Amino acid sequence: MLDKPLKEQLLDRRQALVGLAGIAAATGAALAGAQTVRADDPETCCWQSVTVADLRAATTPVVNMVYYVIDRGKEGIFLYDEADTTSADNLGTILVSTASGARFKRIYDEYIDVRWFGAVGDGISRSLFDLNYANLTEVKAVYSFVTNYYAYLIDGIAIQAAIECVRDGANARSREIFIPKGRYCVNTNIKPTVDNLVLRGTMESVLIPKPLAEGSGSTYTLHTILTPAAAPTTKNLVIRDLRFELLEGYGPDSGGPISLNYVENSLIENCHVRMDTSRLTITNRNVNGIVYSSSKSSIIRNCTVDGSSKPAIYVAAFSENIRVEGCIVRNVRGPLGQQAGFVLTGSKNLVAANCQAYGCQGTGFLFQVQDFPAEDPPNLNLLFTGCQSRDNEWNGFDFSSQGVPYQTGAWNRHVKMVGCTANNNYGEGLQMTIGVSNVLISAFTAYENGNTGIYMNGTTNVTMNAYALQHILIANSSIYNNNQRVTSNGGIAIRGVKHLTIQGGTIHSDFAAPVLQQSASIQSLAVTGYPQDNIIVQDVHIYGNARTAENSFYIGAAVAASGYYSLQLPGTPTLSAPYGSVFTNTTTGKTYVKTTATNNTGWREVAVI
Repeated sequence: MLDKPLKEQLLDRRQALVGLAGIAAATGAALAGAQTVRADDPETCCWQSVTVADLRAATTPVVNMVYYVIDRGKEGIFLYDEADTTSADNLGTILVSTASGARFKRIYDEYIDVRWFGAVGDGISRSLFDLNYANLTEVKAVYSFVTNYYAYLIDGIAIQAAIECVRDGANARSREIFIPKGRYCVNTNIKPTVDNLVLRGTMESVLIPKPLAEGSGSTYTLHTILTPAAAPTTKNLVIRDLRFELLEGYGPDSGGPISLNYVENSLIENCHVRMDTSRLTITNRNVNGIVYSSSKSSIIRNCTVDGSSKPAIYVAAFSENIRVEGCIVRNVRGPLGQQAGFVLTGSKNLVAANCQAYGCQGTGFLFQVQDFPAEDPPNLNLLFTGCQSRDNEWNGFDFSSQGVPYQTGAWNRHVKMVGCTANNNYGEGLQMTIGVSNVLISAFTAYENGNTGIYMNGTTNVTMNAYALQHILIANSSIYNNNQRVTSNGGIAIRGVKHLTIQGGTIHSDFAAPVLQQSASIQSLAVTGYPQDNIIVQDVHIYGNARTAENSFYIGAAVAASGYYSLQLPGTPTLSAPYGSVFTNTTTGKTYVKTTATNNTGWREVAVI
């Protein structure tokens, strides 16, 4: 009986501040991860070890009694609050006696543990029905947000209950929710739609999505962590140190285990998603990894997604000021075919730093405008630094537009790529097609890709009424040993491009076998209607490419561009070039100037006085 303690001890004022480890030692209970707790500084008090059931059956609780709950996973100190007659029992931070109506409040100050609310984390699927609740009314007395106690698993419900505790302010002394080491079976949307919330684990805290009715043959699951695709905006949300395993072919058919809509100032950090692509293909589930949509000022940091069947990290529609850093996406493949690893669409002010995409069925990094203006706005102000895309089954990086991209409002604009690498991809190292403007490519490395190192095509699949690929600077880049699959293309290929500058860097091949030798350094392809215009090539080191007869610089007379070339190559000039271009024969030291027309004639040697 609570009014007849098993053991008592007087506490003075200085002893009122106690640690759980001390209480555990006094009661003989083994306890790990002790927290510091505070009593209400009474003149004297006493303590007693109890169970949750004891408190819920208490008839004559004692003021200032320190009740230490010993139930596994729910350990901690409770005090009787004689002034509270209205708070609801939530299992975690408030317990209510059904015998006396007494309210017992948990004492803590660091975090809220999901085990307090019933989470087990042993990898076993337990529904609320399995816990012997008699009916939904009895369930709602503890979990007021639950609508079906047959379907939902207790681990997911307990996590949501911890969130609701913070939302309701029900003895919520912290806004940090802790998911300890364990394997938690979840088949409900966990909705962290509370401002200033932290949801964290231990890196051995694994969330396992399950179908709504396990054993029914259904492969559908809800998202694991979701903020709904509607206002109001959730602010200052942190999700960190969690793992998600979708290895049984379950998953939502849109979005992923982390799908955040309408969030602001959020952080996803050290979260890792692992899926089985073969199982997802068999069950025909199309699942992303991490998704942001209509969100602002947020960060994805040090996360990995392995084996999703849709883009692993997807920053979508109307998002802005998003930073992705140190993330790895890999092995994206499934029933939809060529899906990219990282996709950005309809967003602005995005930074991707030191990220990797490899082993994907589609492109590594894809940036596109979809069906403007009906679906998404254009991508604006993009910075990619130190990113690598390798061993993908399509392109390394890809900028493109869909719908009506010849409208200037639909373009990817103000794009910077600094220090990025594309290697050993099946297609292009970097592809830019219709609808890209104001681009800086600096210190870019493309090597051993199946097709060209950089491919620019402003005329793809669209009835042109304007140049749709323009204002591009490629500076100090290294393009070499490409054309490993299609041997007739160049290190850089251009078609339908206006205002392009290629400055500094190298375009070369050092493979001896012609079948593996990069064909031309820069290749200007034929185009109808909008030929290349204002092309500047200056101080680029070109050597070792297969087209030695054309100085490795292949621009046919029919597609010669306006602009300016400053080239240093062996031999005499026989290539088409704009008026005023300069060619230096690196064998003889002689310099030639283009004095007439733009075809491959009109080169005159400059006399040295």
